[in-house]
Amino acid sequence: MIEMFYKGGLMMYPIAFASIVALAVFIERMWALRRINIFSTNLVIAIRNIKSDEDVENLKTVAAAQESVLSRLVLFLLPYRELPMDEQKDIIEEQGRQEIRFLHQRLGIMETIAGVAPLLGLLGTVLGMIRVFAGLNMAGIVKATSLSGGIAEALITTAAGLIIGIPTLIVYNYLESISKEHILDLEQYLNQLIHNLNLLRRKK
Repeated sequence: MIEMFYKGGLMMYPIAFASIVALAVFIERMWALRRINIFSTNLVIAIRNIKSDEDVENLKTVAAAQESVLSRLVLFLLPYRELPMDEQKDIIEEQGRQEIRFLHQRLGIMETIAGVAPLLGLLGTVLGMIRVFAGLNMAGIVKATSLSGGIAEALITTAAGLIIGIPTLIVYNYLESISKEHILDLEQYLNQLIHNLNLLRRKK
């Protein structure tokens, strides 16, 4: 494996670096996008069970005891619970945009690597073919060492770029789908919270 790495030429180094970065981002995002970091079951239950002021206070207690995207949004919204529903939605929508940025952090890095890694492999292919043509002597004969070395460099870097690029693209799409699912869930729970708060206000 190490021998193949060196045969791939200079372009193997940026390809290897890209693979390390992609792996690090994948591990970090899988940890960050865990359900517990976005919302918890007991917080969702507290939102659904709002029927009195005591339930609102219980929700505030549950949210304050957690550190998640939904808990922060709940605590941000509760002081405005006496406002009309439309104003509440406008307020939480703006704050929600700030929180949602957390869900998309560093995914752009993976998307870039997925696109760049095959291009780095292609560049290695071009450099390998340049070595082949550089091995031509005045009579137009290619030296065997230059030919084999150049072809090896071309094939290895192409394969390496695809080996890194394809899985990175798959992982990027997977993480992006998780982020979108979390966003849809957050919207659902926050809309339910606003609805329940307005129902409670009408009863007074």
